[in-house]
Amino acid sequence: MSYKISAISAVFCLATVQSMPVHATTPWVMEEGASSIYISHVAESFDEKYLGSEGATPIPEIEQSTSWINYYYGLTSKTTLGVQLGYTSSEWEGSDYRYHGLADTKLSATYELKNQFMDETPWTISLWSALTIAGTYERGAGGRPHAPGDEANGFEGALLAGRQLSERLSTNTSFGYRFRADDVPDEIFYSAALHYTIVPQFTTSILLDAINAIDGDDINDPSFAGEFFKTEEDRAILDLIFSYRVGGVTLVGGYGRVIDVSGIAETRNTGKSDILHFSFGYDL
Repeated sequence: MSYKISAISAVFCLATVQSMPVHATTPWVMEEGASSIYISHVAESFDEKYLGSEGATPIPEIEQSTSWINYYYGLTSKTTLGVQLGYTSSEWEGSDYRYHGLADTKLSATYELKNQFMDETPWTISLWSALTIAGTYERGAGGRPHAPGDEANGFEGALLAGRQLSERLSTNTSFGYRFRADDVPDEIFYSAALHYTIVPQFTTSILLDAINAIDGDDINDPSFAGEFFKTEEDRAILDLIFSYRVGGVTLVGGYGRVIDVSGIAETRNTGKSDILHFSFGYDL
């Protein structure tokens, strides 16, 4: 199995950390004609919420659960295509109302510009783009803040970079912009990850993944009308990931936590979440 495919597998949950579809991915592409499928589950909960620029405030607990299917295909030696489908639901303690439905679908493509080894450059550099198709759940409004997403179409693009630092250590980063329709603020997103291979089959990773909305409302503004999809949601997750691979099978698990680091990874109008996730992948 080539390094390109195993690099994607080792950090697969970069694409499934949050219950909402997220942007973070890696610059390494699959071999031409190769394909893989992953089934994953994400469980998120929080009982504190950041209201505007204020600190976290206690609230009744919100729980969200999402199951994903991701498919990847190496179209050429430099291009990998991806499809992400899911089903999501969320509940709020003390409320009988439950959101549920198809999660936002994402169609993506990664195009490799430079390869660290093939082109003898310091970094592997790729361009990534994705089209988001809104899911079928309802939007969060009318005093119900626990919708599992913004239910908005969108398009996003990012510059990805990765480097094999040694036989056991690698790193990758991303920076991009997401255009959102249906009154949802656009977002800047960025990530950085470090991966360490303990033995050839077992890899540990630490990931910082963040989004920063462009403008939007604050939940604690006097003029806020309860349309939660219009808020300026800034969100940063620190995630510890474990990946085990044998043959064509990959098992991934991890724990993420929303953090607030001023100027680097800030939080605004979002939950102080704990996130558990796991996935099973198979090379077809």
